[in-house]
Order: sequence, then structure tokens, then C-alpha cells
Amino acid sequence: MNLTDMQIKNAKVAEGKKQTKLYDGAGLYLLVRPSGRYWRYDFEILGKRRTYAIGKYPDIPLAGRIGKSGDYVKGARDHCMEIKALIAQGIDPILLRQEQKQRNLEEASRKEAEDSLVKNTFEVVAREWFALKQYEWVDKHASKQIGRLENYVFPYIGATPINVLTKPEVNQPIKNAVAQGVNDTARRLYFLVKNIFSFAMDHGYVDSVPLSSTLSSLVPSKPSTKMPAITEDTKIGELLRSVLDYNGSYVVRMALQIMPYLAVRPGEFRMAKWNEFDLDSGIWIIPAKHRKLKKAKKEDQDNVHIVPLSSQVVALLRQLYQFTGRGNHVFPSVRGDSRSISENTITQALGALGYKGEMVPHGFRAMFSTLMNEKGFNPDAIEKQLAHQCRDKVRDAYNRAGYMAERFDMMQVYAKHLDSLRDSS
Repeated sequence: MNLTDMQIKNAKVAEGKKQTKLYDGAGLYLLVRPSGRYWRYDFEILGKRRTYAIGKYPDIPLAGRIGKSGDYVKGARDHCMEIKALIAQGIDPILLRQEQKQRNLEEASRKEAEDSLVKNTFEVVAREWFALKQYEWVDKHASKQIGRLENYVFPYIGATPINVLTKPEVNQPIKNAVAQGVNDTARRLYFLVKNIFSFAMDHGYVDSVPLSSTLSSLVPSKPSTKMPAITEDTKIGELLRSVLDYNGSYVVRMALQIMPYLAVRPGEFRMAKWNEFDLDSGIWIIPAKHRKLKKAKKEDQDNVHIVPLSSQVVALLRQLYQFTGRGNHVFPSVRGDSRSISENTITQALGALGYKGEMVPHGFRAMFSTLMNEKGFNPDAIEKQLAHQCRDKVRDAYNRAGYMAERFDMMQVYAKHLDSLRDSS
């Protein structure tokens, strides 16, 4: 006897039982449980008994009907007829549904992957890379890196999914920079883009790097140039005598006299502050924030550089202290003590003395290294004085504690040698 809607609505689980079955005939029945009512269909295929789960009542009614939206809603009996038709063709409806479910999952996964790749444009991936790397850089360097991408790369390939970019497309921003005559920028762009694609490969966004394998195929080779530096004794003497005749500001003249004796980096020199010096002990402690270090090391206050001062430097600094000692900066700007002299001040002063293209502030480091190596001083002590980072961490740890006495002696010998060159005619 077939089921009726009234029987279904009034159906209950008998006391003491977990479930009750109400049969509609031909294998279709309603499984009644405390949790709800479920349509099932029992059938046999290839000699095996199987049960097909049609769905839940009342989502699926007993018989088909027109829904509120005007669409036909299949009933349990409709589903039963479709299942019987499949079985008649030798098709297992349970396996068919499983296969369809698997295909739907694969299609959804494929679509999700495609959508993800479309969202992963070059700019999106580049900014993801930048967000990771920027904490390793000082703010100024980070600003330059993202600025190059925003000015030269994003306008051309930023909106393109990174996985579909071709080599000509990726090369084009670099070639554009070359066409504009900014070859140094083009070189930096090449390595920027290369690093971003390496990041993209590591994260599964791309399978290869669509960029020319060599820099020289995109950017003209950079001529081999060294920073201008005077290292011959006769010319060094002439330079030091010229400095004494500098007729610019007193602070700059003193900077020109002091800098040759120290061999520190120009940026560290110009930003020197009086509270970093112990003139009685003859030392200058350069703080980590003023040193040429990666961002993480700059933030470690222990990464100082101790510079031994010769008696000549101490005397010059005591002389300068009478003039600028009331402020913070050893070499204040002409605009006031709130800032130090600029990057170009000493370069321009050397140019005014007739040494443009022949000597730059950084050249004093080369001068020191050349002369002290020629005098046979310990190369490790020379490198330590120059604050060059040692790649051997164990050796660097030893160097940090060692060579101080040797460096004091070396800087005094160096100062005496410079004086002798200056005073010789």
C-alpha cells in the first residue's frame, strides 16, 4: 500500500526503537528517526544489494509538485523513477553520484585556482614580497625599492596575472629604463624583478622566471670605475697642504683636516656627535644607527664601531670643540645645529680645492688602506678599522675583541706618516 502525506506527517519512532521504516513500495521507503525523516531506495545491481539516499523530507516531498517560485520540485517517487532508469542501463546510481561529486569538486578546485591566479597579479605578488623584505631594510632603502616598482614596473605589468607574463613583457620595463638613459636604475630593476619571480616560484605562483637570463642582454655593461682616490705619497702631501689653505667655512675646513686621519665612512663622519667621543681616552664610539648595517643590526645597540683617535685628531677635535661644542653635531650645518653638514659638502669642498674627479670623501678610506698595507700592518686590523664585515662569524667575534691595541698604534703611525707627507716640500 502506498504512503500518503498524512501518514508521513504523523509518523513517529516506536518506543524503544531507534528508527521506523514506512514503505511506499518498489523499494522506496521513508526512514523515520528522532533527528528527521529521510528517503531511501533499496535496489539490486550486479548481484549486490544497495541503498540509495535520496534526501530529506520535507525538502523532497513524496510526490512532485509546483513550488512557490513556480518551478517543479521533484518528489521521492520522481527520483525513484530516475534511479530505476539508470539501473536498467546497468549504471550504479550510487557510483554515478560519487563520480559526479568528484567532478564537481575538481571543477570547483580548478575554478578556485584560476580565480586565485587571476587575483595574483604581478603587483599583488610584488607587494607580498616587499611586505616580507622591508623589515630587513632601513626605511630609506625600502622606500627606494617600492618606488622603483611603482614608477617603472607596475604601470606596465602590474595588473597582469603573474603566471601568464611572457619574457618580452617582463623585459620591457627594464628596456624602457635603458631607453630613458637611467642604466643604473635598469640594473636595479632587473634584480628586483628577478627576486620577485624567485619568491613567486617558491610560493607556487609561477613555474619559471620569464626574464632574460643575463643582465647584459638587457642593460649595457657598466664601465669599471673606482671611486677617485689619491694614494701616492707626493700627491697626498699636496692634498693635505691644500686643505690648510681652504677659505670656506671654518667647520668645513676642520672637517677636511680631520677626515683623512680617520678612514671612517663619509656618512658616519658627517653625522658625528660630541657625546660619541671620549677625547681623554682617545676613542670615538660610532652608534649602530649611524653605521652601514642592515636594519636588524642597526636596531641592536651593541653593534657599535670603536675608532681609536690619534693624538693629532684629538688635538684638532679639542680645537673644533671651542667652536661647535655647545651643540650636538661635531660638524653642524650652516643652517644650525639641528642637522649636520650635507652629503655633498666635503665633496664640493674638495672640488673647490681643484680635486674634482681626483678625490672624494670615500677616497680617504682607500688612502688609509693602501698606505697601511704597504707598511705591513695586519690586514685584519686594517679591515677592522675600516669596519668591513667579516663573513666568518667566529673570526668576526674574535676580531671584535682583538686588535684594539694594534689599531691604536696603527692610527698613530698613520697620523704621523700623513703629517710627514704634509710637511715635506
